[in-house]
Amino acid sequence: MITDPEAPSPMAFAGQVIHPGPPALRERYPDGVQITPYGVPDWIPYARLLGELPPPPQGLGWDEARVLGVQTANALGRRSGDPLWGADEAHTPTGWTWARLPLTRQIALVPIELYGAFRHVGGVSTSGNDRRRRGVSGTEGVQPRCRIEGELTEDVVLAIEDEIERPLPGAYREFLVATNGGRASVPAVHPKAGFVVDQPLFGSAPAGGDPFTDLVQQHLMQRDRIEAGLLPIGFVQGGLLVLGLEYGTVSYLDDDDPADQQGYGPDAITRNLLQWLEPSFAAFWSALRAVPASLQETAERHAAEGWARILPHPQLGRSLPADRRA
Repeated sequence: MITDPEAPSPMAFAGQVIHPGPPALRERYPDGVQITPYGVPDWIPYARLLGELPPPPQGLGWDEARVLGVQTANALGRRSGDPLWGADEAHTPTGWTWARLPLTRQIALVPIELYGAFRHVGGVSTSGNDRRRRGVSGTEGVQPRCRIEGELTEDVVLAIEDEIERPLPGAYREFLVATNGGRASVPAVHPKAGFVVDQPLFGSAPAGGDPFTDLVQQHLMQRDRIEAGLLPIGFVQGGLLVLGLEYGTVSYLDDDDPADQQGYGPDAITRNLLQWLEPSFAAFWSALRAVPASLQETAERHAAEGWARILPHPQLGRSLPADRRA
């Protein structure tokens, strides 16, 4: 789905090439994104890897099936020989996300900052999983440690607060100072929703660093969907984590929510789509758990036994920058 609140329907863009709003994204991805006849982005030209997943086991709900899909895709990636994955790396490679293609079992590894510039109902939302069953069961396991990306000085944090024109809530501020946007040490889930936390959260990008990992830059880039008083704090496999600046609450914006509508602006998105998770960032991190063993074991088996497979495609990755192609 295209983030243009004036458009009456995603079908209005079918067959067109859409360029993302932020100039830095347009420069990095000058080909733009082709919109399919279904009105959703065609991610194959931006895919480094394309896989096909088996149907999920019977009895899995919506959120569990999404987690299983992500972990199965990463198991495929590790077996593919692609150097993005280390031998024991269970995370999605940093800076990448898995995009489900509409009306298929296909899943594509694409740049997370480009994917995050679109709302794109038509991936997992077109699957046949039980939408009445939400949340992830079996989350009594290990709480992940935080893998620290760096530390921030008080001056840097004050500069961030000056840019966003609001003080950061205490628990999140402490996390940012200590980690500069840390990541979970193992792929992690929250019991209430179907995302996987496996990327560094946003922090302060150094001079010459990637602007798409920068908290202030993402605050500016996400204004078409995040209203004032909310701060995007990190991409996850499945969407975006959002911090309430007044009280410090943590919520989740699903990037493929079937309730999404093309005309929704920031107010409507906040009112209708934002899923409240926890009252504070500390409570959010405490609630995270490693991906349940039952799902991880199923993912590994699907990849090892050939139920999931890598797919070739003649257009695969043709629009990726040269340094991001396989």
